[in-house]
Amino acid sequence: MSNTYLPTNTFFDTGFGSRAIGYTEDGIEMRRVYPVVSNNGFTPEREYNYFNDTIIRENINPIYVNQEEIGKKISDIFDIRKIVSAMLIALTQSGKTGAILAIIKHFMEKCNIEISNIFIITGLSDLDWLEQTCDAIPSILHKNVYHRNNLLSEFTDKITNMKNVLIIMDEVHTAAQENQTVQNALLSVNEILTKEYMMENDIKMVDVSATPDGIYGAKQRWGDNHQTFYMEPGLNYTSCIDYLNQGRIKQYKKITLTLREFKAYENHTKDMLNEDKKEYFNEKYGGVVKNISDLATDIRTRYNNKRYHFVRIEGKMYEFTKELFHEYGSNFFDYTLYNKDYKDDINKMLKNAPNRHHIIFVHEKLRCAKTITKDYIGILYERYSKQKNDSTIIQSLLGRGTGYNVLQDIIIYTNIPTVEKFKLLWENRFENFDEVGWISNTTKGKKTFADPSLTGFESDISSDSDSTLSESEDDFAYRVFEENERFTNLKDFVKDYFPGWNLKRDQGRFGTIKDIKDNNSTVSDILIRRGGLNARSTKRMYQGSDKKWVVYWKKSAFPGVPSNN
Repeated sequence: MSNTYLPTNTFFDTGFGSRAIGYTEDGIEMRRVYPVVSNNGFTPEREYNYFNDTIIRENINPIYVNQEEIGKKISDIFDIRKIVSAMLIALTQSGKTGAILAIIKHFMEKCNIEISNIFIITGLSDLDWLEQTCDAIPSILHKNVYHRNNLLSEFTDKITNMKNVLIIMDEVHTAAQENQTVQNALLSVNEILTKEYMMENDIKMVDVSATPDGIYGAKQRWGDNHQTFYMEPGLNYTSCIDYLNQGRIKQYKKITLTLREFKAYENHTKDMLNEDKKEYFNEKYGGVVKNISDLATDIRTRYNNKRYHFVRIEGKMYEFTKELFHEYGSNFFDYTLYNKDYKDDINKMLKNAPNRHHIIFVHEKLRCAKTITKDYIGILYERYSKQKNDSTIIQSLLGRGTGYNVLQDIIIYTNIPTVEKFKLLWENRFENFDEVGWISNTTKGKKTFADPSLTGFESDISSDSDSTLSESEDDFAYRVFEENERFTNLKDFVKDYFPGWNLKRDQGRFGTIKDIKDNNSTVSDILIRRGGLNARSTKRMYQGSDKKWVVYWKKSAFPGVPSNN
């Protein structure tokens, strides 16, 4: 049977389930039906059964309940043909790769799609990601797994002119800016990511990340063509938020020099005797000396058994930093440099207990995706920088320290305000990037490859950064409460009139929202701006600098709710 177009209430039964895929084109709901058997003998039953058999035969990690549930939800949403994009947001090391496998499994179970038409790609240039991803999926999918180095060559060559395709983009926040590799692969080469191409050729895309950054806002503006999903972690999972709540995050400090500082130090002291050089260093960089000493003391006094401790540095600073640790830390540490020249899997070392406390200096590794064995991990120390990138901080050593069955005495030195921001993002389902002051490569007005101006997916939904006023003066209502009513009248009001809105304890509190804090906004100021309301975000709650609280909402979404106006 050749491809045909049928009315939306028509179903095509193969005995394995419907093979009809619904979509909307020019306002008319249609359903595309693919052939039961293609020219090469492919059948949905054969592909699906072979896929499942391979998972068992190759001893692939099991798919857990939370992964199964989210995989089914995402695959189900693509029954609506106008939806060509989905985003999965999940905490670091919470099982995103298993969720990807579940998406593929459920997609194959209900749709007529060949395995060769399913791709897993990333903007990361990372062989560790490539190896780790392939280890977690059946070998029949390996040939369609691509990292950044292969996107502009092998991937674009293979996908050109394909129809009925599923693209899963892991760590979607990487290389995601306009004119970077992902855009070049998906837009510049053959315009795969344009609305016209995706609708015409039945291209589906799933974005996956713990920190979607500017891609989140761009995809929200795709309107009815996109949906976002959140995966809650399973049992015995430790998140960066858990680390924060448990007091196991310490503020990182400067524990070595930058390469520029080191060159200046070397130039200034080149004619000095060693003792004079040491005295100069202590005077010039006394803070570094103290911070190394404090870290060494923390390691020695905190752990009774010997541990591995990761410390991020600039690559060319390894020998100098090791000397500093010898001088001001301890002579009883072992040291390893873990960088691009380290060819072995670091987990081979980590699975065995060290004989002495072992400092692993990290350069340009463990930025994202890589899972490390944490049975003997003690401290993870991120490299201090004046210029903060919140997304990188969450994904880096902090993110590598999260996961299932993690030791409860691991300590992480990183930027505490970043984790506090992320907590607010996660609790508010990422609707408040601008309000928390999130810093990344694709926020603060920076274009991404998914920007509607590039893809053609325009909608009437305003972005969060352009949500200063409700579109209608009449479609706005509010209620003001005194400071002492937060957990009484305000709480009851929300419970009575906004069912399902589960307020977090510190949600909207003055000081947690950067824009309100920076402008010292009172409730009256907040009501003038009316920030955050759009077609998807229909209610907000904030505390002003005057300590009063305000709840405001779109009347069209919540008609009949009593208000002050």
